[in-house]
Amino acid sequence: MRTLLAATSLLLLSSLSGLYAAATQEEVAQAIQTFLKDPTSPEAKAAGKVIFTYSQETPDHEISIDEKALPWLKSSGGSDRGTLLLVAFISGDLQEQFRKGTGKPETYAGVLTVLSVYEKLKAKSSIYFDPNLEHFIDLEKNGKLKEFLEAK
Repeated sequence: MRTLLAATSLLLLSSLSGLYAAATQEEVAQAIQTFLKDPTSPEAKAAGKVIFTYSQETPDHEISIDEKALPWLKSSGGSDRGTLLLVAFISGDLQEQFRKGTGKPETYAGVLTVLSVYEKLKAKSSIYFDPNLEHFIDLEKNGKLKEFLEAK
């Protein structure tokens, strides 16, 4: 299943690929701030490329792409929203790793960032609704999202 998710991730992010000079952690941290400020802006698209490229090229930080944490990934079919949410996940995961000074995946932080971006997308377009993310919102409101993500 992880192979399918990895393939789907690559398909979603094909629009983000390109030849970019390796960014520093500080540049990526700034790109994350730019992306999260307004994920649908032209600046966010450029920042998303920096974030994604860094996540793929750095040996210092690991991102775990897991169907349990990213259930919307398969159903998004390469959509712009799917790409935005994947970059949001990577952003939140990396941001927490930077904060902690570790290179270990921070799935919960990634999902919280996805939920934040999802809420921004819904505010801009009332037609966007994802039952998986709504379920995550309910779990978080009840203090059970982290436990759900960590359960095997």
